[in-house]
Amino acid sequence: MNAGEAATTIKNELASVLPALLTSASLADFEVYQDEPPRIAEQRALCVYVANETFSQDMRTVGILIQAQLYQIKNVNAYHDVIMSAIINNLGAELVGMQNVETVDADIWPFSRNVSSSFAYYELTYISDLDDCYTNV
Repeated sequence: MNAGEAATTIKNELASVLPALLTSASLADFEVYQDEPPRIAEQRALCVYVANETFSQDMRTVGILIQAQLYQIKNVNAYHDVIMSAIINNLGAELVGMQNVETVDADIWPFSRNVSSSFAYYELTYISDLDDCYTNV
């Protein structure tokens, strides 16, 4: 699976699990789930896209960025708890054809009146060893 396909797979997985998790936490679902940066500032959007991809002599690394744009939402921490749980429980390396999840980094930006939104960013780093037979580039 290439990096773009991995981002789309992750977006689809989150779109299938997050609505129920958010509802059970009494939080509003995202208006859109998309595999590109947000296009409209005035909406709740969950965006998934490739942050980086690296091939070394013996390793492939794929970084995926998940951006939660929370328009007019002040309780970003409640969303963070649900999103992080979904990431940990549903976005294992096997989902995207990799061997390991090396890191999951979260960066939370609280509500800002200047943009009327809160933001939560998650960067997932997947790694796989390469061998002489690797051809999935």
